[in-house]
Amino acid sequence: MASTPPDQGVYEDFLTSRLNGVLLLRGIVLPAMDDRGLLPPATHPYETTLDELHQRFVVEAPFREQRQRVFDALSLYASLVWDSLPTARLRIDGGFITHKTWAAPEDADVVVVYDRPTPSGGLSAVVRAPLFTMSNLTAVVSDQSVTLDKAPVMGGLIDAYPAPADKPAGLAYWDRLWSNVTGPGKTLLDGERKGYVEVTNPNAEQ
Repeated sequence: MASTPPDQGVYEDFLTSRLNGVLLLRGIVLPAMDDRGLLPPATHPYETTLDELHQRFVVEAPFREQRQRVFDALSLYASLVWDSLPTARLRIDGGFITHKTWAAPEDADVVVVYDRPTPSGGLSAVVRAPLFTMSNLTAVVSDQSVTLDKAPVMGGLIDAYPAPADKPAGLAYWDRLWSNVTGPGKTLLDGERKGYVEVTNPNAEQ
């Protein structure tokens, strides 16, 4: 019977070990998916790389063609974010970070955790193109007025939100939301929890 880490402390102990049910790639570890196709819940996001995300959630997951499309958008999105916020950490969730069998993921959900202070003017001073989901949007497109309840980025493939690293209450909110579990029809399953992942810029200065 494959074993999986029940919490982040155990997960961290696995970082230097190869155990049954744990995938070891290039020194980065993600625990095995549980029997629901979810990462086991943890007290912190699982640190990983884009390469491992591709292996686990595209190559090894159902609906590979659709997942590849989301991953391509996610990879480009990460590059654009790190151009403006090189030390930002991308916390990634949604159906993409599962092996659910009843539907292909439509997008990837991302919280961009960034360090402050940013330059004068805040995020608008460093972000030169829309990188975050906008809500209650009214715009003009080719002389036509358009109203949208929600406008994700990257052609709708990335649903992304900023979160300053020095606001623990905000990070706790996203942790609760990202740990929720939904079933078919996006029904919230009360009391169920799951893990999610965090990716950092491999080229950022430490």
